[in-house]
Amino acid sequence: MRLPLLASLASFVLALSAWGGSLSDGEIARIIDGYGARRDAMLARQVRSTYPRIKPGADYQLFAWHKLDYALAALFLDQEVGKANAAVLEVVARGTGSKIANGEERFHWIAPHLIRIHELFAPNGRLEAKGAAGIRGVLWSYLAAETWHSRFDELDVWTYWGSENHDAQKVGTLWGATKLLAADPAFAKRKLPDGATPTERFAQLDAYVNEQFRERIRKGLLAECASPGYSKYTLACWYNYHDFGDAELKQLAGDALTLWWADWAQEQLAGVRGGAKGRTYQGRGCQMAVGDDSLSLAWFYLGIGPPRGAHPGYMCLATSAYRLPPVVVDLALDPEARGDYESVSRRPGLARPGVPLEKHINRLNAPFGGLLHYTYCTPDFIIGSWLLEKRPRSDWTPVSAQNRWQGVILAGQDRDARVYPQCEGLRNGKTYNQYWSAQRQGTMVVGKLPDRTHSHQCGDLRLFVSPKLPHTQVGGWVFIEAERAWLAARFVAAPEQVAWDDQSWWRCRDPQAPLILEVARKRAFADAKAFQADILARRCELADGKLNYSGRGGVIAFDTVGDALPTIDGTPLDLRPSHTFRSPFMQEVWDSGKVTIRKGNRKWSCDVGAGKAIH
Repeated sequence: MRLPLLASLASFVLALSAWGGSLSDGEIARIIDGYGARRDAMLARQVRSTYPRIKPGADYQLFAWHKLDYALAALFLDQEVGKANAAVLEVVARGTGSKIANGEERFHWIAPHLIRIHELFAPNGRLEAKGAAGIRGVLWSYLAAETWHSRFDELDVWTYWGSENHDAQKVGTLWGATKLLAADPAFAKRKLPDGATPTERFAQLDAYVNEQFRERIRKGLLAECASPGYSKYTLACWYNYHDFGDAELKQLAGDALTLWWADWAQEQLAGVRGGAKGRTYQGRGCQMAVGDDSLSLAWFYLGIGPPRGAHPGYMCLATSAYRLPPVVVDLALDPEARGDYESVSRRPGLARPGVPLEKHINRLNAPFGGLLHYTYCTPDFIIGSWLLEKRPRSDWTPVSAQNRWQGVILAGQDRDARVYPQCEGLRNGKTYNQYWSAQRQGTMVVGKLPDRTHSHQCGDLRLFVSPKLPHTQVGGWVFIEAERAWLAARFVAAPEQVAWDDQSWWRCRDPQAPLILEVARKRAFADAKAFQADILARRCELADGKLNYSGRGGVIAFDTVGDALPTIDGTPLDLRPSHTFRSPFMQEVWDSGKVTIRKGNRKWSCDVGAGKAIH
């Protein structure tokens, strides 16, 4: 059966997803080949009206982003080359002197753009010699003032400077700076303050980055897993490694990118990523699809969603030579054929035991990351949880404990439709180690972790329901109707402890009361009454702080006061499974580095081999 000719690629993809047919080789080729047109359209907009816009007096980071986004777009399209070179010189001039000498913290946010402009356009002459020399000069100033690179003679690849995306940008900047300077006779053997040369530092950094990719692929990729706001900054550096590294690094970076995108593809609907997420700030960015990087990033590769993607964090992706393999495109655009399945993976998060905490330093425990990322996927909804031990906050790295998110995203015309539990963020809106959970398929139980020793800055546990989703209350349950799913939620607490703050937030003031969340495909029940009858008939008992609930996904025992792991059908949660990634489409034995992605007769695989990292 052939689909009708549609007016646009986006409408073609949406119709294909609704129909549920597999993509042909020709259709996948058409989608991949459309990348260039989508990229060029965005770059042309950047030349005409550069984002981000700035006003007089803008700080250095915003000023540099504006100038370099314009320069990168114009030079890539070979337009307004003189003006683009002038923009680069403005950034270089303002970045020299005290800002770099005093360790300008924000420089690593804009340096990936400088490195990309130099690598792409100095060899072909679009970047003039003066601009290229200026970039190398400002990178030398940064390198000479920065001391973090002195640790790279050891392969301690699970120690982060600040948060994960900050570390990625800092390491990427140091790698790119030493690479360019090692190739310049004027800098190659010049002594840095610690006595090393750029040539020596580059050799150390290159080995470090190679090993870091091997470790990430073997042990769950990232602590800032699926972060809606921060993923783009880490990925930007991966694109630079892919495009400008040697053959080995290009392969490793490409493998990591494919793994990231395959992980995304199997846990998203219409470009909106489901499943549990790390570092998801409260407010619009965490409850609305427009705050999700993946929706904008996916537009380049797949043509789905609105034609977005002008943020500085997307510019390295937009101008990269990396493309999704056909199997990942097929996986992303065929949710009906994907069917109903579990996606389970291990992720890093625990702090390294026995190592004192240091300000701005995160040392992760790689042999046991501590987090199980459990996602149940259907064509109509995706529900996911963080599964973990009940541990004190001090056991986790702050980059992992902060602002964890889990809940349900829903298929349909409204990309913003979702339901999720969340502790109210106190003080600055950030939460740390807010809850723990049990989940099987569409049944989730969530409990707030105790204050002071376990959680931090966490107010009452609440449930968010998108305002467009109609809901009613029956027998202590809230029943919610989505376009293609039924949902039910209940705080197991005294009625006087539970109330609505407004149309969207349902609050429980009992800190020990667990929350139950159920979600099912609409086609599983004749109507709303049938779904309600099924939920209301289920056994739900709470005695001595122990919940026993006979959910649609199994019988869950959940201890709200003790530390015992939850059980499902009598079996405790297994937080140390024998795999890193496991789903019908994506498999990797734990710590093996051998990954297979398969859908139908399409397949991709990699083997990054054994590593040497210090744990």
